[in-house]
Amino acid sequence: AAIIADSIDSEGLIAAADQAVAAGIPVAIVDTPLTGGDIAVTVAFDNYDAGTLAAKAIIKALEDKYGEAKGTVVNCYGAMSSEAWRLRKEGMDAVFAEYPDVNYIAVPAEGEISTTQDAALNQFASGIKIDALHTPSDNPGQGLVAALKMENKWVTRDDKDHVIVVTIDGEPIANKFIEEGYYDYSIAQDGYSYGQIAVEMLEKYSMKGEDVPLGPYENKDYYWEKCEIVESDSGPYVKVPAYEINPDNCTDPRHWGIVAEEKLGIEYDMSAVED
Repeated sequence: AAIIADSIDSEGLIAAADQAVAAGIPVAIVDTPLTGGDIAVTVAFDNYDAGTLAAKAIIKALEDKYGEAKGTVVNCYGAMSSEAWRLRKEGMDAVFAEYPDVNYIAVPAEGEISTTQDAALNQFASGIKIDALHTPSDNPGQGLVAALKMENKWVTRDDKDHVIVVTIDGEPIANKFIEEGYYDYSIAQDGYSYGQIAVEMLEKYSMKGEDVPLGPYENKDYYWEKCEIVESDSGPYVKVPAYEINPDNCTDPRHWGIVAEEKLGIEYDMSAVED
């Protein structure tokens, strides 16, 4: 009746999608947009925007700490073979280029826990005073946690030795650490909404032979509540917004990480960051 796919190759799946559409089967794409094709609906978010939001969150935390944007920020960035991680780095790079008083250091960490840990430890070993750490996903963020513990800097925001930590994705572990005071911010990627919205659009429109309408989309079940359906190279694109999880909103039950644990019963392995 319909096909939903999450593409590894944004170009390679176009031919298969076109074959399905030619056979009268609507195709929805989630998470990784295609660069072409006649797709019924794409549901994803803007990774570049997530990078800019993460950088702005770090700037905000530095300003809270020093009264101005200054200090040293270490970005342990993910593998550049991943379009998502590349765009997140590019978004962050662009923001910090506007802040000459911030010593912005970007080091490759491949999006792996052990490599991220080593990258952070190497920066500590250089003797430089690190004010903020970033990694573009919460899983490799466990490497930052391990490094901070080894350096005796795993302390809460009210401690003078606290190192600012900002991640992207908003996994359950990020919500937990923000609530406890160890993390400062995480930029949420509401992947939980992707499949639900794709099914909704297919059922309401595509499977009835109708086009998904462009314009505003609203659903108060999600923390972000509103977004836009825009035209893309492959058809209608539901652009789910990246948004900031912070100490004031980290317990909201609509965050996908909380939904995953409390509604879906998914347990996340936190053994890598437990003492």
